[in-house]
Amino acid sequence: MIDTGHRDRQGRRTSLHAIGDDWRAVPAVVPRDDQRDFVFPSAARYVLLSVLEGEWRSLGIRADDTVVGHVMWAVDDGGSPWIGEVVVERVAPIEPPETAS
Repeated sequence: MIDTGHRDRQGRRTSLHAIGDDWRAVPAVVPRDDQRDFVFPSAARYVLLSVLEGEWRSLGIRADDTVVGHVMWAVDDGGSPWIGEVVVERVAPIEPPETAS
């Protein structure tokens, strides 16, 4: 587990975890419709790649005790780390505060 004490915009404590008994929750994470041009519609593809390909590793992203995302990472032959994909739960965008005119 990686827990730096950060909190999301809703005040939930965020952390990265090895995918274990909660593996079914990871593929259920989907991006918002306006994000689908940038990522696949589900983390399921990435979880399968990490299981079948071997080089890529998957981590679940949690907010408190709820799985809210997925990240894939690997280290190449030269020792450089790579983040292959990040998918975070579909939530409504936070509107910027109105400014006084």
